Amino acid sequence: MTQQPLVSIITPAFKAQHSIADTVRSVMAQRYRHWEMLIVSDDHYDYRSQLKAQGLWDKRISLHYSEQRQSGPNAARNIALNAAQGELIAPLDADDSYYPERLSSLSPLAIEYGMAADNADIVSTEPQFGQQLGSALVSFDGSRLWSARAYCETNTR
Repeated sequence: MTQQPLVSIITPAFKAQHSIADTVRSVMAQRYRHWEMLIVSDDHYDYRSQLKAQGLWDKRISLHYSEQRQSGPNAARNIALNAAQGELIAPLDADDSYYPERLSSLSPLAIEYGMAADNADIVSTEPQFGQQLGSALVSFDGSRLWSARAYCETNTR
């Protein structure tokens, strides 16, 4: 059996104390097991201690810190990219989650086509947490191959 490619999950975190646990749970629930998660604390909060206290630390997770507080999500992502060991990169903000099949569905496509993307569900946080409000890609109609141009030209809300 061929080794699955390592997927590096890049997660910038700023004031994410209330959401990071759900984000990490969604990564730990992946059916695709060959991943690493790089959390970059842009507020210099010790997310490792918080996650460990909740039983949500894994040897595949690493915590990094931005050089300056509030350097922004792109600077934090660049720190993670520099430390990433994976053949594939997957972004995941600290207030978002993955469905359990996400990495196992997208990884083979990324290897075959050079990249893969999916739609994002938009859910409410209040008053009915988790209620689906819609999808980011309005014209998305299920699985299909798109050129990079077509994907970028898709309407979003």
